[in-house]
Formats: sequence, C-alpha cells, structure tokens
Amino acid sequence: MRSPVFASLLSLGLPPHQFVIAGSAPLWAHGLKERIADLDVVAWGSAWATARRLGAVEAAPYQGCRAVHLFGGAIEVLDRWFPHWFAQEDLFGRTELISGLSFVNVEDTLAWKRRLRRQKDLADVALALRRDPARGRPDEARPLAA
Repeated sequence: MRSPVFASLLSLGLPPHQFVIAGSAPLWAHGLKERIADLDVVAWGSAWATARRLGAVEAAPYQGCRAVHLFGGAIEVLDRWFPHWFAQEDLFGRTELISGLSFVNVEDTLAWKRRLRRQKDLADVALALRRDPARGRPDEARPLAA
C-alpha cells in the first residue's frame, strides 16, 4: 500500500538527514495502523528553515513547539517533538530508516501515544499491540510514495 502524502513530503526537498517522521506514520509504515491522513515531521537546521519559508509558523499544541502546516494541513512540520518527554538527541538517535526516510521508532511512538492518553492514541496502541504483541519485531516496512 502506498500513501500520496509521502510524495508531497518528498516534493518539499527537505535535506533527508534533518527531519524525522513522527506521529502515527511509524505505526502505519510497520502495518500496525490501517491508514494515515497526514504526516507529522520534526525538522531542524536547514529543513526547518525551508519549512518556515514555505508556510506561516504557528504555535503547536505540544509543549512550546512551533509548526508549519503545508498541503492544506496534510503535512505538519514541527521544530521539536514532546521536548519534556524526549531528549531530542536521543529521540533522533533511535530513529529507523525506511525507504530512505527516518522515522521515530515504534517503541517511542507507542510511548508518547500512551502518555498523551487521547482516545485515538490509545486506540492506536491497542491495535498495534494486537498486531504485534512483542512490539519489538516490526513487520516488513511498506512502500511510502506512489
């Protein structure tokens, strides 16, 4: 299965080693979630500078983070990811490469979803655990762009 939102992300031309894909996309990429409607992308350096040039910087609802919404909100580029839960260097150091793109790993994704405790996040955690009870053995990664 492919998702057109990844083609939109790639069209931005962000430097590949200066952003990581977060949100629910890591679960989708491992077959632990059926579909995604948008992408959360954490960017730094020139990737963040590029995002700022492409759209208006707004306050994100996550602990002082800033965001740029692109493609009608289909892509949200953030400057940090839950900074009081994750040391950014550690989070970025634990990413996994899928089809040439860096993703927050499944364990970190499940951890922040559990901590947020939103209904949709708890549903994602429950589905992921049903599909992969071991949580440490991800399925084959899905292709990302059409």
